[in-house]
Formats: sequence, structure tokens, C-alpha cells
Amino acid sequence: MDETLEATLNVRFVLFPLETSGTAEILLKNPAGYTVTSQSSVKLGGNIAGAEFYFKKGDVDLWYPVGYGEQPLYDVEVIVFDDVRLLQVTDSDESSH
Repeated sequence: MDETLEATLNVRFVLFPLETSGTAEILLKNPAGYTVTSQSSVKLGGNIAGAEFYFKKGDVDLWYPVGYGEQPLYDVEVIVFDDVRLLQVTDSDESSH
């Protein structure tokens, strides 16, 4: 986040121990569970991949210090496919924040 209230989110993930030549879909969901933005057909390079998201002022809710406002938590969901089937769905609720 900078003084213009624009932000960049880099999402990187590692498939372990799986290496595949499939694709992934990466979604960012707001606190209500609605998809804010996504990237599909992210190519997997071995077992690592990622995406970058750019947000302009007002695209996402601001995070305020305790006592000054809300602290909205957004979830990142990663859906992994090989050439035939769905392999895995993981969201940020499954890991520590």
C-alpha cells in the first residue's frame, strides 16, 4: 500500500511433493466470501507458480490499527488442476494468518 492507496498482492505457492504440468486458478475473496478478483489458467512450472494482483483505491477495504477501524481479512483460494482433473483446493483459512 502506498500514499495513493494502491496496492500489489503477490501470491506464490508450492505444490509439495507434487510436480505437475497443469494449471491453477487463484481467487481473492473479501470477508463476505465474494470473489474480488481472480486469475485462471495460471501455468504450473514444476511445483511452483503464482500470480500478481494490482488494486486501485477503493478496490479492497483498508486495514486499520486496533481502535481506529476494521481489520478485514481476505482469503486467497488456489485451485489446482492437472491436464485431466481437479487436484487440490486450498484457501488461506487452512493456514495461519
